[in-house]
Amino acid sequence: MQLKCNECRRTFNSNDDKCTHCGTINRQDSHSKTPTSSIEANKNTPTRATPTLESKVDKLNARLDQVLQTLHDLQKENVSLVKENQDLKARCTSLEKRTQHVQKLEDRLDNLEQYTRRNNIVISGIPLLKDEDTNELVKSCSQAVGVNLAEEIDTCHRLPTKNGKCPNIVVRLLRRTTKGNIIQKWKEKRPTLKDIGLKGMKGSNPIYISEHLTPRNASIYYSLRQLKKQQAIQYICTKDCKIFTRIKDGQPTRKIKSQEDLEKLKANIQESNLQGVTTRRNHRAQSTEVRVYKQHTGIPYT
Repeated sequence: MQLKCNECRRTFNSNDDKCTHCGTINRQDSHSKTPTSSIEANKNTPTRATPTLESKVDKLNARLDQVLQTLHDLQKENVSLVKENQDLKARCTSLEKRTQHVQKLEDRLDNLEQYTRRNNIVISGIPLLKDEDTNELVKSCSQAVGVNLAEEIDTCHRLPTKNGKCPNIVVRLLRRTTKGNIIQKWKEKRPTLKDIGLKGMKGSNPIYISEHLTPRNASIYYSLRQLKKQQAIQYICTKDCKIFTRIKDGQPTRKIKSQEDLEKLKANIQESNLQGVTTRRNHRAQSTEVRVYKQHTGIPYT
């Protein structure tokens, strides 16, 4: 291998310790050879970091495969859930339609049942007697209020009861006009047991009369009576087996036909009560403001 002398710039054999031309000592050491040899060594020798990096990449690829598989499974499950949700929505729609249809049928059935009772009256407050004749009891009640039902009674009997209370008497009349007449007279006279000849009992106990309502309408009427006891409404009545109510004077009369109408009435009552509470609070606050203003200024409040 030939080297170049740093002094005379001539070449000489690398095995010689000095330049054969000028005698300059050869100072080339391993420093000049190391970089080239190191680079060549590094080119042929793999680094220690390469296996570690490859293992990390393999782990990341494995985790990525797992994530992709999980995502694929979730997509399949989502498709299944979407289809199930659509089926449930379709069933809910069908059930809603059937429920509405059933509700309409129940309303029609209740209206028909109420129509069959349009000529009936119910008499309550008469105790159960031994060997009684309900026809005679009804005639006595009608005579007590000044109405003759001798030729107007189609049939009458005691209604069955489950709570152990005295069963009421239901009377079917031949004409609806007679029914309205006797109910009006009954409210005017307000007969008692004494008026029909039952003196041995509590003669001062009143005898009541009402229209023969269906179980659903009777439940609605009972709820309205409870509202009246709570002073939430002022008026409640029935006419031709239809229920009417009024919250207070000056407000329109409402016809309650269903449980939904009853719930709307309760919501209106609650809203009206809240407005009343707010008005009273504002009035008290204004009164307090007037009093404080006069105490501190002595000037009339405007």
